[in-house]
Amino acid sequence: MLDQDLLKSVRENIQMAGANTIRDIQALSEEALSKSPGGGARAPYDYVYECVVVNQRLAKRMRGEDPGDWPFQGWAKAPEDFKSIDAAVQKFQESLNDLVTSLGDDVNRVVPTSEGDRPIWDLGQFAAIHMFYHDGQLNMVQAMHGDEQVHWD
Repeated sequence: MLDQDLLKSVRENIQMAGANTIRDIQALSEEALSKSPGGGARAPYDYVYECVVVNQRLAKRMRGEDPGDWPFQGWAKAPEDFKSIDAAVQKFQESLNDLVTSLGDDVNRVVPTSEGDRPIWDLGQFAAIHMFYHDGQLNMVQAMHGDEQVHWD
């Protein structure tokens, strides 16, 4: 695969994962997004917020900035001002735009991480996989609330 084809593919994966996640956030009610399924699991707002934080941290790494230490002890928890559909979608979209822009055009660029040096495209692909994973959790919550529709086909 040509270098630019690889970056194009990674960029498209990021955008697809983001668009699907946004559609699934919008398909859930505020109540479903706020509640912890079964009382012990994380609420959907919490893992959507985690995606925002991870996207922001990856974008910083891609720009050569230090994202600092992981900001949470244990699982990520969404702040109160994030807990509305409009706020979650806005912050998620902003993190997605930052990530896509920060990917840049140099497929051969290597980025230092706490796990060692990694190619820039690998960070972008990780972001897409991470968002797809949490979007799957949103789909499960939809099904738990009786919604079996696919919102991103």
